[in-house]
Amino acid sequence: MDEPLPLSRQRAEAGLKTPSNEARTLIWNRVQSPTAGIRNGYIPLAGAREAHRADARGVALSGGWRGGKSLYSGMEGLAWIPYAQLIWLIAVDYDTTRQEFTYLAEGAISTGLALSQSVHIPMNRYQPCTLRAINGCVVETRTLSDFRKALTAKPPDLIIVCEPGLIDNLMQVMELLWGRVSEKRGCIILAGTSDESSEEWYQIWEGWNHESPEGGKSFSIATWDNAYRFPKGREEREFKTYEAKYGHDALMAHYGGVPAAPSNLILRGYWKHEINVDSSIEFDKSKPIEIAIDPGYDSHYVVSAIQWDYNSPKIWMVDEVAERGLTHDLMRNLCEARPWWRYVMAGTIDPYAGENHPYGSIMPVYYWEPVRLRLDYRPRVHTTVQALKEALADGERGPRMSVSDRCARFIHEAARWRKEGMNPSKKNCDALKATGYWLVDHFGQERALGAHDEEDNVVVGDFEMV
Repeated sequence: MDEPLPLSRQRAEAGLKTPSNEARTLIWNRVQSPTAGIRNGYIPLAGAREAHRADARGVALSGGWRGGKSLYSGMEGLAWIPYAQLIWLIAVDYDTTRQEFTYLAEGAISTGLALSQSVHIPMNRYQPCTLRAINGCVVETRTLSDFRKALTAKPPDLIIVCEPGLIDNLMQVMELLWGRVSEKRGCIILAGTSDESSEEWYQIWEGWNHESPEGGKSFSIATWDNAYRFPKGREEREFKTYEAKYGHDALMAHYGGVPAAPSNLILRGYWKHEINVDSSIEFDKSKPIEIAIDPGYDSHYVVSAIQWDYNSPKIWMVDEVAERGLTHDLMRNLCEARPWWRYVMAGTIDPYAGENHPYGSIMPVYYWEPVRLRLDYRPRVHTTVQALKEALADGERGPRMSVSDRCARFIHEAARWRKEGMNPSKKNCDALKATGYWLVDHFGQERALGAHDEEDNVVVGDFEMV
């Protein structure tokens, strides 16, 4: 395969221009951004400087905590305005694009590339932002809630993907994005926090560290690159203490701008979006249904609706209710509005849930009566993980459990649940715990009855973190 041509040359052959390093500097010298604390021009940090100079169709930038990846994205988008007709900032929701858009918009107004009345930033953070520059270039934020419909219309010159590690099925999204920028030989920039990395985001970032068909390039912005806040750089006591306590890999993932390796993913090799997610799944009132509950008081309160077939080993997660900050009563009200609720007779709940309540409060199980919630058995964490792997493993007849695309929280967690040290993290696992407890209970009943002994998805042997 021939080596990919530089971005500037590909666009020149199509009669289009690309910002040069000199043009970027001329624009950035005049930038003011109150949000970023910039008064007299933008000067990129070391890692960002290299990414800005990349003459490539694809750029993957991973940033450590407070590393400046959002500022990089906003300033790179700003430099493209004189050379573009359409720029997209896209993410899982509009709020995730807002910081990058704000930096870009403030830079555009301060440099005279846009008038303040031509910038629309709604008070509601979950509404789209738009900007029309004086040369007619339009900058829009887009959401991936339904990316097949959202990523249409005119072909963009530049797409900035904000926090790609939060995007489920990222590879499929990227396939669509390459199609969107192909007409104008446009550029795709992915910029995300290094510790919010799914396996697919890691694969893209790592793949672009080497030769790739797209000609992509990967870069990192370490938190210690900011010499103003950390004059001693990597030698700051802050980083040495963190490394001593949590280890080198955690330091690099959180501060070093290196995406956490997929070897830390609990369900690596078992969870595959294209295999485990089935958009055709619907509630079937002819099949039994139960609920699996994890009342996550400090994170997500999750209720999963699960069906199965007595005559086969198949399991279907048909729906999910997952919210933050709601009481038991409010969560039950949401469930009662779902078409499957009146068919629910029983289920499981986190057996440790009652221990998290203040003294004298009612245990969560009583809020769900008359639904019979089983919570007698308290499985070990490793047993719960084993049950999830067994349900998701891809056997000769496919995985035992298929997940509806309506179960967004479960899908998000399955792609990102990691270990901390030798044990599973307590973060990003509310929906997984709810389902895992139900699966341990369900498999236990099956094996007591000797059902489905011929199934080929069983994970044999002691638990092993992969």
